[in-house]
Amino acid sequence: MKAEPRRAVPLAKQLEASKRQIAELMKRLGMVAVSEPVELELDHEPALGLRDVDSATGEHRPHQHDPRYLVWRPKARHAVKTRGTGATTAGSDVGEMRKTRQLVGKRIDRGEVAPDDPSIARWAPKPDRWQPPQKTIQGRGLPGRPADKPSPCRVPSKLAGLPRNTFTEPRR
Repeated sequence: MKAEPRRAVPLAKQLEASKRQIAELMKRLGMVAVSEPVELELDHEPALGLRDVDSATGEHRPHQHDPRYLVWRPKARHAVKTRGTGATTAGSDVGEMRKTRQLVGKRIDRGEVAPDDPSIARWAPKPDRWQPPQKTIQGRGLPGRPADKPSPCRVPSKLAGLPRNTFTEPRR
């Protein structure tokens, strides 16, 4: 019997093989513990929110699918790079985007950049988006004892046999 003809390897199988090889290399280099399984995620480097946007086409520069700026990372490290350690967002993509957003907002306030300038990212603060509340929000307050009904702890007959708290109560 003749062997079947050579076929192209499906893309899903190529991806699976490359992820397996990357995981093995990471284990050999000591980047990941040998005992734990490695789940890989594709990460944008730099993050999409930190890239320039082409004002004419609205595409990211570099393009979001440019393979030179896509990096395979273990799932846990990708989460730390994206959102931070949990204690802080310093150095993470979210922290950098927030810092950039604040700096762009200050540039808009100073008049250096127009709010509708297409060169600033889509998440930049929109003009007149925030409006102060029209009236103050009234809370219900805490449930309490009516003023005409004294607390049973302050009634002298209930305190007759108890020792006096010298810090809070005056002499009886």
